[in-house]
Amino acid sequence: MNNINKNSVQKPLFSVVLPTYNESDGITLMINGLIKFLPDDTEIIIVDDNSTDSTVEQIKSINDNRIQIVSRTTTKGLASAILRGLLETQGDIIIWMDADALMVPPLLPDMIESLKTYDIVIASRYVDGGRDDRDKIRVLASRLINGWAAICLGRDVKDYTSNYIAFHRSVFNSILPMPFGFGEFFIEFVYRASRKGLSIYEIPVTVYDRQHGVSKAFGGIMPFLWLGMKYFIRIIWIKITGRAFA
Repeated sequence: MNNINKNSVQKPLFSVVLPTYNESDGITLMINGLIKFLPDDTEIIIVDDNSTDSTVEQIKSINDNRIQIVSRTTTKGLASAILRGLLETQGDIIIWMDADALMVPPLLPDMIESLKTYDIVIASRYVDGGRDDRDKIRVLASRLINGWAAICLGRDVKDYTSNYIAFHRSVFNSILPMPFGFGEFFIEFVYRASRKGLSIYEIPVTVYDRQHGVSKAFGGIMPFLWLGMKYFIRIIWIKITGRAFA
């Protein structure tokens, strides 16, 4: 059974969703960054997929009543974890990101400010001022996937695989992310938002290789290639089925 800590503040204005699995090397830094750069009326919803390290213990040691932990012992996966977290949110502004994205919290005040004008704000590597400083193989793979997405889905969005996003609750009320896959569901989410005519703004971010822990996306060359193939196939599926979501 999922264990949910319901000690969050009443009716928070901001909700942050973080999926975790064995993030003990950096989760404390991430949460402290969120606390530093977000207002007090923020809830932090962490969906943990049965971590086998000390991730959950470290989260609990922070002892902040704005933190909620959803512990999943059977269901696993990035997309379904984020959707589960979204279903727990109460805030008018919702943010989701990877648990190792330590470069993102300092951008959150600007992202939130931009939501006064736009429906969705994405932290993007591929707008002016953005940069991808990761391993060359990962940079190449990201470029190829985003290029394929631009060909199939259009160039309204520059960084289809960002996974760092802030948006108004009204967006979530009209677009429900498909709870399967790894990061491909992000592509589908922003594409459907674009087709609905929602305004999307991309703010520059510099992304670097994680400084703590092990990447879940890069578990070796063959798994990485297989993951990339699934991205390409999902983009075709999104294109074919896109009209049904408009």
